[in-house]
Amino acid sequence: MLMSSRKLYADLLILAHSMENDLKLNNLKNSDQNVYACIVLLSKDGNRKAHLSEIKAHELTKHLSTPSIFNALRTLIKCGLIKKQGTARSGLYALST
Repeated sequence: MLMSSRKLYADLLILAHSMENDLKLNNLKNSDQNVYACIVLLSKDGNRKAHLSEIKAHELTKHLSTPSIFNALRTLIKCGLIKKQGTARSGLYALST
């Protein structure tokens, strides 16, 4: 018998929580996690930089206000998960290594 959508959702949520713990993302707000995931995807897992305009337009973050995105970026930088690249106004972000 095929797994129900509810059961699949519950199993995926458990897996997601486990991965958040492994990656030390469990203490971040949901908006911080969404911005981090967005940068991971846009940067091709660290192979390129993500531009602020791409981050704002991404499916995971387009519902967030600009101040929420900037707060998340500051939090992620403070936690050492991402770093700002280029000049102060370049709008480029990269995953920390």
